[in-house]
Amino acid sequence: MSTIARNLALNQIARDRKEESLDLIQEHGFDPPSGELGPLEQLITGESQRRFYAALRALPEQYRTVFVLRHFEELSYDEIAGQLKIPPGTVDSRLYRARQLLVEALEDLL
Repeated sequence: MSTIARNLALNQIARDRKEESLDLIQEHGFDPPSGELGPLEQLITGESQRRFYAALRALPEQYRTVFVLRHFEELSYDEIAGQLKIPPGTVDSRLYRARQLLVEALEDLL
């Protein structure tokens, strides 16, 4: 992954600090039901938000990058695969693992 892409993704995180409900992640996954705001748009403010971004920064780079490109940049799996030069299946597995690690890191908030 290029340093530019990583830095753009991290800059996007800083710009897009939005509210998220961790309950919605468990209930609906990371993709919201139609017509509703997604979990990343409803992030709980204060300590929970700080902990979410700390957990995101603590993810191994390969997982963090895929997560940021999908959920903050809103790229498709194919677009992410093209940017990172990896198969779409690898994007899928890294995204799944990133989500698991985030839920584990934030489990006490649920």
